[in-house]
Amino acid sequence: MAKGATFVQKEPPAVPEADEGDADGFPAASGGYKIVVRVRPAPARSAAAAEEDQEVVEVLSSSRLRVHRQDQEPLDLQVDNVLGSDAGQGDTFRAVRGVVSGVVDGINGTILAYGQTGSGKTYTMTGEAAAIIGNVGVGADMVRSALQDSQRGLIPRALEHLFKRLSALPSKTPCRAYVSFMEIYAERVFDLLVGPRPKPAETEAFSIRANSGGGASGSSSGVGKQGQAASTRRALAGGLEVLEGRGGSVSVPGLTIVEVKTL
Repeated sequence: MAKGATFVQKEPPAVPEADEGDADGFPAASGGYKIVVRVRPAPARSAAAAEEDQEVVEVLSSSRLRVHRQDQEPLDLQVDNVLGSDAGQGDTFRAVRGVVSGVVDGINGTILAYGQTGSGKTYTMTGEAAAIIGNVGVGADMVRSALQDSQRGLIPRALEHLFKRLSALPSKTPCRAYVSFMEIYAERVFDLLVGPRPKPAETEAFSIRANSGGGASGSSSGVGKQGQAASTRRALAGGLEVLEGRGGSVSVPGLTIVEVKTL
């Protein structure tokens, strides 16, 4: 599930040294990919239920963990960083902060939260704000407060760090920051700056109509009909297409991109 993307365009200036906090994150210029495993705390249960539960994931060190499997030998794994169940949102961001710093240095980077349903991806990326948005009586001030408290996730922390790095650049350095906000759900891309993702029933109903030849897949009799069908597909299902260029570049046509000058 991808929750955000940040792009920076600038002339290649002399970039100041990374702030000291990047030393305990990943080096921005190292390239390749890094894997960080965050272990979610066990849900609150009664003492009897907790005693019956078997520990599935055991943290062995800052880079090693053990997965206990039923009727099988435990599986030992080594990754770049393991964050135990007591790790906070700040600890999580420090583990990946170098990726954000690399953007200012002209290096493309992606922070991807991957895991099964209920594993804490949305909480890690946004914090408690995602849980209250759309609730009755929740206004913009409450959401803004949630995005600034100690439980804020990687997205607001990344923006804070990005603008901190940009403010440290020489005053004459031309620099512009753009932000988009999207979600990948059920193999579709949804533009969250346009509005919330449609309910599953709406997208499923559309998929049934499209697969049964209801006109959403277009017609070979004319380009106009195909274009209209594609537009209808995006309007009804709320999804956008991901296109890959010959050079490996990836784009999402129609995705809202907003210039951001300050937090």
